[in-house]
Amino acid sequence: MRVLVYGAGAIGLYAAGKLAQAGCAVTLKGRSATVEAFTAGPLRISTAAGVEEVPGIVAVEALPAEERFDLIVVATKAWQVAQLAGELPGLLAEDGRVLTLQNGVDAPAHVAVPLGEGNVLAGAIVVIAKRVGPAAVEVVGTEAALTVGTLGKASGATPAKADERALAKLREAGLAVEWTGNVRSALWKKLALIASYGASVLSPMRRWARREPPLRLACSWNRRCGR
Repeated sequence: MRVLVYGAGAIGLYAAGKLAQAGCAVTLKGRSATVEAFTAGPLRISTAAGVEEVPGIVAVEALPAEERFDLIVVATKAWQVAQLAGELPGLLAEDGRVLTLQNGVDAPAHVAVPLGEGNVLAGAIVVIAKRVGPAAVEVVGTEAALTVGTLGKASGATPAKADERALAKLREAGLAVEWTGNVRSALWKKLALIASYGASVLSPMRRWARREPPLRLACSWNRRCGR
């Protein structure tokens, strides 16, 4: 399977590595630093079991003009999806699928505008992954759990054949994949999970902030952020 992973952050590197290990021909769209790092050596995935090197991933800064992909994994920041969505139709092979992995709920709809809802798999991925270098990612805990479905009229209790091909390869890559007929609910649940983590971090900070004079607060925050 020919796969394009669009975005080389923690999730993009993780997805590229797992799919390459499953035998996919993976192209990774990233910035110049990513391309340089992959030219120098393979992707490194760190887990509790050790460090694995994953060769064979092709990192590019410019998208290939003639190549078509069976699966495109959009792993950029959520705010970037609307900007890049128009590039995807010319990259997707017949019966191919685009999988979105952003936090939030809007990314699948942005991609569906030029592609149609039936060609878009909306994914809610749960994994603790940290990008520790342009070609290095650290995974804490278990492999990713991925809930997948389609939007609007294309949504259903069972996936189409083209959906199944993508899901089978994701499972082969070691992801715990679950299909849902209500993916919007899964996206909202993930967003609520992320918000709960943010609240747990911010609550003690707010209590600390109330004890600090405004000027001292700004100085303390800047020092903590290395600014």
